[in-house]
Amino acid sequence: MLLLMISPAQPTLAEVPLTGLSTTGRVAAPVGGENDGGIEEYGGEEFVQEEVVEQPSNQNADAHQFSLPAMPVLFISAALLTAAGMLGGLPAGLLCAIALVAQCTSNCRAGGWGLIGGSLSWLVLAQVTHNRELFFPYTMLLAAVASVQLCGQRLWAGSLAGGTVLAAFFLLRILQKATGRVLLVEFIVAVAILAAVIVVSSQSPRTASIRAAIAVAASLLAYLSLSL
Repeated sequence: MLLLMISPAQPTLAEVPLTGLSTTGRVAAPVGGENDGGIEEYGGEEFVQEEVVEQPSNQNADAHQFSLPAMPVLFISAALLTAAGMLGGLPAGLLCAIALVAQCTSNCRAGGWGLIGGSLSWLVLAQVTHNRELFFPYTMLLAAVASVQLCGQRLWAGSLAGGTVLAAFFLLRILQKATGRVLLVEFIVAVAILAAVIVVSSQSPRTASIRAAIAVAASLLAYLSLSL
């Protein structure tokens, strides 16, 4: 006698009650249910709810953001370097280049370009009045701009930027065979003004107007110190 072993019939999809299914064909989450892990049991089987979360891609946005100021930054930097070199020669161009590097590393704030451009007015006055001492307030304005632009991010970075401008200035002064007394007076005045710039900028609100006021004040103090 042939015995037929028939396994229990599995319920088909049509026989499964639709009360636990949503309109999208997925298992609807039970109201007040205890399964919070996204897994629900129905008829002895587990149904896993899959959630697809779309992450916005910022790669193109970042590339677009940084590519926009590239050409204007290069154009403005080249124009300022050319003007500084024509008005004050290689020394003026060197100091302007250092300030421009600090400006570019400080997210290229618009106010910095105006201050660096304004420093050229000292070179114009030096050409008109034939007073080479006006190179000192020009230097202090660039040192102050480099310092205040970076002090908002890191205090040591602002100090390093301003100190680099002053170091290049005194190297040029030594190559110009300036007297020891003049170098000493300029060094004391320059260090004191830069220290005041760093302290004030670190304690003041980080706004464009405050940064501009600090840089201009430093340049004017350097001009007043020429009478010492």
